[in-house]
Amino acid sequence: TSEEFIHALQYAHMALTLAPDNEICRFNFARAAQGRGNFTLARQVMGELAVENPEFPGLHSQLGKLCLESGDHAEARAQFEQATAREPGDAYALSHLVFVNNYLADRTQADISAQARQFGELVSRGLEVRDHWPQDPDPTRSLRIGFVSGDLRQHSVGLFLIAVIEALSQSKGVEITAYPTTRMQDSLTDAFRAAFLHWVPIAALDDDE
Repeated sequence: TSEEFIHALQYAHMALTLAPDNEICRFNFARAAQGRGNFTLARQVMGELAVENPEFPGLHSQLGKLCLESGDHAEARAQFEQATAREPGDAYALSHLVFVNNYLADRTQADISAQARQFGELVSRGLEVRDHWPQDPDPTRSLRIGFVSGDLRQHSVGLFLIAVIEALSQSKGVEITAYPTTRMQDSLTDAFRAAFLHWVPIAALDDDE
């Protein structure tokens, strides 16, 4: 939340004051600044760190996300490409690389589709295949529907979805549960929370949980 990022930036600044050359402190300070929306400061700090130590873990993925959030799509792609080149198994970077290519006109649809399939193959490795879920066969029970999303907020998906969720919340025989995958919240998040019967944040959970 905004308040959490305020505190994060304060503590990160304190840490940076005590250890100005510490790469982890600098990286965390930049991430906190990014969370507060200070993209210029965050990009300056991350850019300096990238020059000094381009192998810093997670740096290019985070710098790519920063560029994406600030609207520099070409540089975002360059950073995500560096991240995947250094770590081919970086699903976070590959996911965002697939995403950012939709903003740029120099890749064919076939290239984008191939990259999307590559991402699908990566994240599906080692997953347990589930094809049976025990459930009550009673036809009179309520239909339970879960929505797993990181966009239950001021986002194009959220803006389109809120009316659907509010209508579903008034439907008889339907129970809807939200599983938000991000800690980002705003006034539209409040509207979603009011409409869902259950609100179960999962941003801090791993895949098994």
